[in-house]
Order: sequence, then C-alpha cells, then structure tokens
Amino acid sequence: MGGGLLAGLAVRSARRRMRYADGVPKTRATLAQERLRVTLFLTGSFVATYPTAARAMAATGMRLGDHSVARPLFTELTDAEIGHEVLGARSQIVAVTWSDPWPWFECP
Repeated sequence: MGGGLLAGLAVRSARRRMRYADGVPKTRATLAQERLRVTLFLTGSFVATYPTAARAMAATGMRLGDHSVARPLFTELTDAEIGHEVLGARSQIVAVTWSDPWPWFECP
C-alpha cells in the first residue's frame, strides 16, 4: 500500500479533502482485499462535509478516531477551546456514523 493512500484525510485544503472523499471506495476495496483494519482519525469538519464517506468508513469496519473539529494549534487554545475541539468532533462523529471514537484521539 502506498504511503499516499490515506493522504488528505485531515488536510485543510478542500481540494485534498475532496480527493480523499472521492477515493473512499478505492481505499475500502484495497483494505478489504488486503484484509486490513485501520484506524482513521477524522475531523469534525470532514464528517460534516463528507457524511456519506464517514458513514462508509464506519460501515466497513474501519475504527474511527477523533482528530478535533478543525485541527487548530492546541498550544494556542484555552482549556475550554480544547474541550470544544475534542468533544465537538466526538459528537459529530457519533451523530453521523454511530461509531464512538473514544478513546482514540490524535492531537493535530
């Protein structure tokens, strides 16, 4: 599997996010063919923008993790803002995919 297969998942560029979302069926097929189960860290923004792709990831057995709402620089946030980023993304992921990312969190 090439290193770029999952590239663009949480990239700020809308064009890259679109390429990833468009590539979800190919990614799912490759992972199924290789019998691989992966953990994908989704942002709340990705889930809100591409709910069908996020649901497809969960439906095929991929473990979903939390990657914050919008990938801000956490060192510049207050504790309350960090809480919003982490818990907000978790809420969005659960609402769209019915898959709880807890305890999987990757700091942006």
